[in-house]
Amino acid sequence: LKWLRNFREPEGQVARWLEKLAEFDFEVVHRPGKKHQNADALSRRACRQCGSGDDSSNVHVAAMALDSASPVERWQKEDAECMQVREWIEKETWPQLAPEGSLWMKSLWRKRDRIVLQEGTIYRTWEIPDTGDSRLLPVIPRRNIPEILKT
Repeated sequence: LKWLRNFREPEGQVARWLEKLAEFDFEVVHRPGKKHQNADALSRRACRQCGSGDDSSNVHVAAMALDSASPVERWQKEDAECMQVREWIEKETWPQLAPEGSLWMKSLWRKRDRIVLQEGTIYRTWEIPDTGDSRLLPVIPRRNIPEILKT
């Protein structure tokens, strides 16, 4: 994991890994192979000879508040167009015709049968062509798209 944190400008999957890891507070400690004999942190026992090993007073626990909104959820709640879409989803009353003006809103309206609200966040269902499986992709407000593309 140490090498993963040393990228200057991570791209693609590495950037996504770093984003996931950023949610946690952890410390990476290198131990040469001779010292841990291919054991992971959960199976490593304290060494009686040298005194190193599991010290329960040094256990670090990463936690995330359950009520903290994701950045995407927060962005959506700050965006008037997303709030309009949220209202349509909650009331189950999409307009009969595409909304005038915003191309982004027209695009969402065309995909309305694949737009869902889950745990406070608006998602678009995307079907993976090769497997037929589906994934939920968060709907990013227009003004936040450049920020997402930078990372």
